[in-house]
Amino acid sequence: MEIESKQPRSKRSALQRGRQILERRKEIEQELMDMLKETDFGITPVAEQVRYGTCFPHKVLGGISPAEQLLEHHQPQK
Repeated sequence: MEIESKQPRSKRSALQRGRQILERRKEIEQELMDMLKETDFGITPVAEQVRYGTCFPHKVLGGISPAEQLLEHHQPQK
């Protein structure tokens, strides 16, 4: 039996989805690390590209993440 949270269902769903995204991100990062161990390619160039790829959308979106942008888009207008 699930205990009802005081948070609205949509907010709980968004939080759960955020947790799923973070969990999947960790899995992908581990897969990448495992692949890099099998090559002569170092982590530094990869880390630099990831950092650039992470910073670019935030900068373009005025400092918020793409996930936050989607949440704002899907929230009902007040």
